[in-house]
Amino acid sequence: MEHNAEGPNNGQLRALPENQKLLQQGYPGWAVLIAKLNDPTLRAKDVQRILGLTYRQIHHWSSRKLLWYERDSRGEWRRFSIADIFGLALIKSVADLGIPFDRLQKSFIIQMAVPSHLRNALPHLVAGREGCLFTDFENFCDILIPGSDSTNKSVEVPIDSKSEEPIIILKLKPILDMLAKKLDLTEFKVCINKDRSYSFQINSVPLKLEDLRYTKQEVPGAR
Repeated sequence: MEHNAEGPNNGQLRALPENQKLLQQGYPGWAVLIAKLNDPTLRAKDVQRILGLTYRQIHHWSSRKLLWYERDSRGEWRRFSIADIFGLALIKSVADLGIPFDRLQKSFIIQMAVPSHLRNALPHLVAGREGCLFTDFENFCDILIPGSDSTNKSVEVPIDSKSEEPIIILKLKPILDMLAKKLDLTEFKVCINKDRSYSFQINSVPLKLEDLRYTKQEVPGAR
């Protein structure tokens, strides 16, 4: 199966443009992928099946403002996208660690920076790189993607040394692998390659993603 973007730790990747028109013009494959990830076609029962959440837990999360999804006029939950499910998987992973609800609200709901961070990290995660969410639940919440030369480097967390807030670093790859195995959608398949990168199929047709690797002459910061 065709590989996406690059294998793990093979250099730097171009950032995808935020402008939707530029994205569709320059990277139509990635535009299709992002659209699929944000297409709200999943129901609450899919959330229950994929994440192991009960309807009672979903309702409880909503009452505590951990859910930004509301019921429609018929009393049903509005549909969820794969990106929504991933966000809920992050919340569940942190909640399972015993982090209080008020801190989860500040990190994932009030500070809605996580979706944009995940979009920027998407090419790296698709390419098979390890990534992690790190947050102190007060001052920052970000996605860290180690570079190819970061093996011997420590993670520098931008937090005031006087802060007493808890810090969590949550690995994203296990969550992505779990979702890839449990989505089980007829029209959209996620495959995990041997190099730990991901490939995608839409209606059984492989999705071709544009190569985002820089050439040697284009590498940022190169002399």
